[in-house]
Amino acid sequence: MGHVRSNEWVPEKEEGRRIGILGGTFDPVHAAHLVCAEAVGAALGLDRVVLMPAGVPSFKRDTAAASAEDRLSMADLAVADNPRLAYSGLEV
Repeated sequence: MGHVRSNEWVPEKEEGRRIGILGGTFDPVHAAHLVCAEAVGAALGLDRVVLMPAGVPSFKRDTAAASAEDRLSMADLAVADNPRLAYSGLEV
């Protein structure tokens, strides 16, 4: 990945903050992912919840899946307007 996108998670900037990680295939990212992230963040008093797409989608190995780059782009768009949500490409 050559550039930092709008809401890409940079761990070094989060020191001292409470961060949650929500992993999944995110193929595609949908409203339930975002509702879940918001609900868990609120329930646990988190400062931010990071969506982390899986490198190899474990439940979708035999089906055509979106590329890692496309799933990162979907995650970027999904969290762009919410400062409490971010995404990470660490696993792809």
